[in-house]
Amino acid sequence: MGSYIPYYFSLKLGDKIEGRLKPQKLEKLRTAQKKFNRYGVWSVAIASPLHLGNVIPFLAGMAGMDVKAYSLLTMLGIAPSTFLFLTIGKLYDGEKEAILEVIEDYQIVVLVGFVVVTGAYMMYKRKIKRGSLPTNGPSERKAFQEREESK
Repeated sequence: MGSYIPYYFSLKLGDKIEGRLKPQKLEKLRTAQKKFNRYGVWSVAIASPLHLGNVIPFLAGMAGMDVKAYSLLTMLGIAPSTFLFLTIGKLYDGEKEAILEVIEDYQIVVLVGFVVVTGAYMMYKRKIKRGSLPTNGPSERKAFQEREESK
């Protein structure tokens, strides 16, 4: 429930902030909102269990993400870690601080992995868009092969 505070804060105040921006900055903000709505939606689910503070809910609110989609993706994101913590609490009789440290360390690894995979995916999509990689369609593959042979 705590993630709804920054979400609604940025959703409501985002319009007021947009009204004060210069046209050049407003265009950059619109571009960032479009990119978040296109690529960043799943980041809500992936980053929900991580210690990113209010960054993701704030971005989701500024991008005008639908509250139902935001809620669903947030719940989808925190469900695995919630069940993990409940299982640890029920089954593990040892030192709880040690296991929480291990989990916190793995969160950093997951975040770095997510950033690397996202960056690789965006580079892959950019290469396809530029025509330097073939797409899945047979006509596109044939055109790509012809371009490569002519080089």
